[in-house]
Amino acid sequence: MKQFDDGCPGARPSVRGSRSEVMMLYGAEVLSGAGDGIFWVALVVTLADEPRFGLLLLLAVLARLGPRAILGIAAGSLIDRSPLRRLLVSIDVLRGTLMIVLGLLNMLGLAPTRCRYRMERRR
Repeated sequence: MKQFDDGCPGARPSVRGSRSEVMMLYGAEVLSGAGDGIFWVALVVTLADEPRFGLLLLLAVLARLGPRAILGIAAGSLIDRSPLRRLLVSIDVLRGTLMIVLGLLNMLGLAPTRCRYRMERRR
């Protein structure tokens, strides 16, 4: 059984970190959650006019959540061995960069989406 700082076997480790570090982590989680929410709203708006809306939304949800279900356990053991803060920041920066690139590609008409064409049709 592991012993932590207070010497009691099985005791929980004490949380160390300044209030500003905790607030930064909380702010990053709120920002990440807001980004996820915006993604889902944009997905529903984009797919709303499609004739097979339900099927397309189901496929999008499976594509988004499927890898977590399949790779979750194996990836979890690898993630536990790496520095968590650096990993979280790196993944969020990568996701943000990819979303910006996708938005720019869509604005330039190079993205494989029909959103741009649908917006032109409505005008």
